Amino acid sequence: MASDRDNIVLTGFMGTGKTTVGRVLASRLGRRFVDTDRIIEQRHGPIPSIFAQEGEAAFRRIERALADELGAQSDLVIATGGGMLVDPDTAHALGGRVYCLAAPVTEILQRVGEETSTVRPLLEGPDPARRVAELLEARRETYSRYTQIQTTGLTPSKVADVIIDQLQNPAMRTIGLLGGMSWESSIEYYRIINEEVRRRLGGSHSAKSVMYSVDFHVVEALQQRGDWGVATDLMIDAARKVEAGGAEVLLICTNTMHRMASEVENAISIPMLHIADATAAAIHQAGLERVALLGTRYTMEADFYRGRLQSQHHLDVRVPADGDRELVHRVIYDELVKGVISDASRDRFLGIIEGLVAGGAEGVIAGCTEIELLVHPEHVSVPYFPTTRLHAEAAVDWALADG
Repeated sequence: MASDRDNIVLTGFMGTGKTTVGRVLASRLGRRFVDTDRIIEQRHGPIPSIFAQEGEAAFRRIERALADELGAQSDLVIATGGGMLVDPDTAHALGGRVYCLAAPVTEILQRVGEETSTVRPLLEGPDPARRVAELLEARRETYSRYTQIQTTGLTPSKVADVIIDQLQNPAMRTIGLLGGMSWESSIEYYRIINEEVRRRLGGSHSAKSVMYSVDFHVVEALQQRGDWGVATDLMIDAARKVEAGGAEVLLICTNTMHRMASEVENAISIPMLHIADATAAAIHQAGLERVALLGTRYTMEADFYRGRLQSQHHLDVRVPADGDRELVHRVIYDELVKGVISDASRDRFLGIIEGLVAGGAEGVIAGCTEIELLVHPEHVSVPYFPTTRLHAEAAVDWALADG
């Protein structure tokens, strides 16, 4: 159970202000401040020298030992190195209430460029901007586990105010889930949302949520007949039931049925978080512009999803060729929505992805919530954008944000 004496840990990318904010926060709370990078340099010498002479792996081992040491203490404010919590064992050893300071790539580059006394070994090379984007993508899953504190436009004192308010008032709003399309992915929404709330708030916290689950057999039949009008009426009715159950925000837990997102949003009085917007935010955070989109035939071919990414978020979206689109669609409906996970189908998907990457795609969107059950980030060679996770994490951000 989280307690008032738990350490407060600040993570996030270099240049987001962890050290400066940490000192302010420690002073305000009457705690001792420690900076893991400074402790390491005091004991082992300059970090660039450790990287050059012993390698990054040796540096991460030093971080792990320090995590064991600091995790055994209490009443600290700890500013970590940007990659310290990537290793789950190190993160577990350090413990504490973790807050992730965040800023856009352009602002990170500006802040780091203004530093004159700090050498950043991970940014050495001819293209620092690309390296920042690559590192942010590699650490995205790690950073997303924790409460996000956007630092853009805020002084260190104001950032400290935001953290103190969250410490004192971990308010939570109720998430509404319109699920069942299919229930295989709805389970993932529920799991991810609750895991994220527990990670961010600690202890035995879980999400306040309401779910209404439709019969996917009915929805699938309407899709196949092209009876989108009746499907829209069904979705509006279900959304109103979610709202009536006490939800304060709505998530449609499927990419394809965002086809009628505008109609659904106009029929309810609570806000709706669009899955394409959450996905686009992650793509921009990674600094990418050209992405491949895999999903149902409806999602890949119609304008409601791809068009939104292009017109509202200015992304260059690539989709597979006709035959490959048909294969992806068939696997989704004949296998994934029924819980069938096939190595052969995974290999076909990866072949399609490789072709799109060879054609210029810089990342790939899992634009059907079931695709994440088949293809995982470690299976692909480029940044991977799992829409279920991104949508669920956006819901947690909203639920825990200041009203």
